[in-house]
Amino acid sequence: YDMNGHPKFRSKKNGDFRFYQDNVKVQFTETHVKLESLAGSRRKNRQRLNWIRLAEKNRIPVRAKYTNPRIAFDGERWWLSVGIQTSRNLKPLRGLFFAYKKRRHIRSDGIGIDLGVKDLAVLSDATKVRNINKTRAIRRLKKKRRRLQRQVSRKYQMNQKGESYCKTSNLIKSEKQLLRINHRLANIRQNHVHQATAAIIKRKPSFVCLEDLNVRGMMKNRYLSEKIQEQNLYEFRRQMVYKAHWAKIPVIIADRWHPSSKTCVMCGYVKKDLNLSERMYVCPVCGNIIDRDFQAALNLKYYGEAEQMKSAI
Repeated sequence: YDMNGHPKFRSKKNGDFRFYQDNVKVQFTETHVKLESLAGSRRKNRQRLNWIRLAEKNRIPVRAKYTNPRIAFDGERWWLSVGIQTSRNLKPLRGLFFAYKKRRHIRSDGIGIDLGVKDLAVLSDATKVRNINKTRAIRRLKKKRRRLQRQVSRKYQMNQKGESYCKTSNLIKSEKQLLRINHRLANIRQNHVHQATAAIIKRKPSFVCLEDLNVRGMMKNRYLSEKIQEQNLYEFRRQMVYKAHWAKIPVIIADRWHPSSKTCVMCGYVKKDLNLSERMYVCPVCGNIIDRDFQAALNLKYYGEAEQMKSAI
């Protein structure tokens, strides 16, 4: 809705390409999906256009009830998402937790996880999850993206005709290359978060304690906003929650104002004037010297243990 309360309709010309398909008209095979809304003609040669080959075979059950099918286009590929209702017990598509039924692991202690910018995550057992954005592959892709962005900008300025721009074939080709690089960067970061969360859940901890970060407020820092955005902090929490739910591991979310980094792990003193540039925590009371991120992970672990005791009582 606009400022006056009137609805704003989505433009078919400039809007994003996504549409809804009636669930009754959707048919799946092992390799294809049928969407009847693409070609309305009843001729056989036209009806063939409704059958679309899937990129992944045997991914969606053939005999099931489908709900809320959505088709979207991200500028490079078409994506189909659909809900499935069936009487069979479907396992998660990711084969990460299938081995738990075969193996009998003894649950380890709880894990406190401190998320940050220097490292993606620091665990209470001194394990660190590296920042994937500091690797050579990411730096090379970002450098290539900067060059393509400057190239696209120059082509727009060269093809400017008054207040409008003329899109040439080379300009469209450069924009597709830029879009492909952006998708590549997003996929690398997404895969890194998946691997990190799966490795933590595979340890079978008794609980996982995370902090409730105000990511929107952290993004207001103009010096760190880009780095915070690249870390996918909320995505890490989202994946950890649903994977822990699959493995039946409780997830405890610490209070947003819990001073995990400012509290001394030895004596409990809270250092209120702790700056972000101080990477080592020096306690003025007991003289404890410890990495601030590791200390935050330990405090989150103790916070989770206290919450577990409260729930048990």
